Amino acid sequence: MFNKDKTTILYYPQGREGEYNIPDSVTKIDEFAFRDCRGLTKIIIPDSVKEICARAFSGCSELTEINIPDSVKEICTGAFACCKRLTNITVDKNNPNYCSVDGVLFNKNRTIIVCYPGGKKGKYTIPDSVTKIGVWAFDDCSNLTEIIIPDSVKIIGKWAFFHCTGLTEVNIPDSVMRIRLGAFQRCTGLKKINIPDSVKEIEDSAFEDCTGLTEINIPDSVTAIIDSAFAGCKRLKNITVDKNNPSYCSVDGILFSKDKTTIVCYPGEREGEYTIPDSVTEIGDGAFEGCARLTKINISESVKVIGDSAFDGCTGLTEINIPGSVKEIGFWAFEGCTGLTEIIIPDSVTEIEDFAFNGCTGLTKVIIPNGVTEIGDWAFENCTGLNEVIIPDSVKVIGYRAFRGCTGLTEITIPDSVKEIGDRAFEDCTKVCMTKK
Repeated sequence: MFNKDKTTILYYPQGREGEYNIPDSVTKIDEFAFRDCRGLTKIIIPDSVKEICARAFSGCSELTEINIPDSVKEICTGAFACCKRLTNITVDKNNPNYCSVDGVLFNKNRTIIVCYPGGKKGKYTIPDSVTKIGVWAFDDCSNLTEIIIPDSVKIIGKWAFFHCTGLTEVNIPDSVMRIRLGAFQRCTGLKKINIPDSVKEIEDSAFEDCTGLTEINIPDSVTAIIDSAFAGCKRLKNITVDKNNPSYCSVDGILFSKDKTTIVCYPGEREGEYTIPDSVTEIGDGAFEGCARLTKINISESVKVIGDSAFDGCTGLTEINIPGSVKEIGFWAFEGCTGLTEIIIPDSVTEIEDFAFNGCTGLTKVIIPNGVTEIGDWAFENCTGLNEVIIPDSVKVIGYRAFRGCTGLTEITIPDSVKEIGDRAFEDCTKVCMTKK
């Protein structure tokens, strides 16, 4: 599919197989235009093309080679990501903005590595000329087993090594000051990561779902660890923090803010019961995310905030008591806690956020306190075991798909206070008898 004058290719049918020659009229390959075209074996890009947009060829798993003509002025992030058999990217020598070295795509002066072909195997040493590893540069390079990052590198881009499952160890050089969003997310084979003293910030999901990590050492230089940085690290046993770190500390291998008022990350390997210390006022975003072996959590009366995704995916959690001190339960807070059978929400809570209890299939009863004014979108979606919900007179809004897929729900009473019920709020609740009061 093209735009009207055939200068932009918008979409290529995913079911087609074999070779495709892009017409000479095309100057732009739109974002996602060839995404997941798994039957595409060869693509011919003409000299007319000036721009290849983000994720344009991502997931083209049968492509083995890409040739970039001299006309291309811009290649956006992740243009050739997740091409698992791609082993070679060549660039016309007259291209003013890009070049290729050993089949790897760089900017012209070789300071930025743009794309490492997903089919290359073994060890790779990044050249000393490189100062930046681009966004998605090594995305889904599952055959990459070792990466040598030189001291010249100052920036590791967002999702730079996303899903590089073959990597077992990474040494980040002292030149790097920030580990960006999702930089090593889902590197499931990663067993050791060395964070140097130069790093000041570890961004969202930087090491999320690195299920092979067993220990993390935070140096004194780190002053910001953003949401879910180590969430879903299921084999993580211990987090240590340099005693001179001004922002964070570790207590029994658990990561806290320096003043111990926020619990930042609970190691995913820990099992059984845990009591949150009385000093804690906030359970941070993703703090217990993916802690499948946690069976019971005791939340002290000091806690006021349960953050986004705080207990997301805690499938072993069977019991939790939310104290009356809690005023805020975040998005996805208990999503996928399939072992929970009953939840009592305290009167102090006024809003149940989107996805808060989504997919809690073991829940049979929910008591919503008088004081809650809004039940968020998808809040109890797919709680298939839920058979009883008590909605108080304070509720004014029931969100989009709030109870969708609650196939066990037999009766629900909607109070007169409710002024808005979102689309598909009770879709697929096949047994429910709904009454108004």
